[in-house]
Amino acid sequence: IQQELDGLLSGKGGILVLTGEPGAGKSRLLAETRRQANSGNRLWLEGRAVSYGRSLSYWPFIEILKNCFDIQDDDAEDESWRKLGQGLESLFAERAPELLPYLATVLTLRVPPAYEDRVKYPDGQGLGRQVFLCMRQLFQQLALRQPLVLLLEDWHWADQSSIELAEHLLPLTDTTPLLAFFVTRPDPEGP
Repeated sequence: IQQELDGLLSGKGGILVLTGEPGAGKSRLLAETRRQANSGNRLWLEGRAVSYGRSLSYWPFIEILKNCFDIQDDDAEDESWRKLGQGLESLFAERAPELLPYLATVLTLRVPPAYEDRVKYPDGQGLGRQVFLCMRQLFQQLALRQPLVLLLEDWHWADQSSIELAEHLLPLTDTTPLLAFFVTRPDPEGP
């Protein structure tokens, strides 16, 4: 793991999969890895899939977006929209409005009328493509500004939309300092 973390600082991305039974020490290893990552110049974003989340689209990525833009669960919707908008403006300047309604949709925020047409008319597949494109642009921009560790915990519980989004994001590890780190266990139906 340390080699992959060091590789980020030299601009090299990667993919790590940590698999182990419950109680095997994954949490302890993650805590140490998080400490090491935070001691360097790396951004650490994480999301956790949950056992009841297979019917909740993008659940781990919703956590990641909230973490990324400092959106709290008790923030009012207007406050969440403001934080998302300001964060995107700092990353994308005048291009922020291109991403804003699609990332707001992932966060299940109500999209104001000024942006409504962008998310109202595409069919589900078209909207999904836009979400994938915007998420890819977001993680690419974040990784280009600062090496990025994207931790996806309890991946064995991931919903299908999250799995497809992760697959769409993995090619970024070839061109940007992005480390996709999946933590899972071999048999999610086990004890």
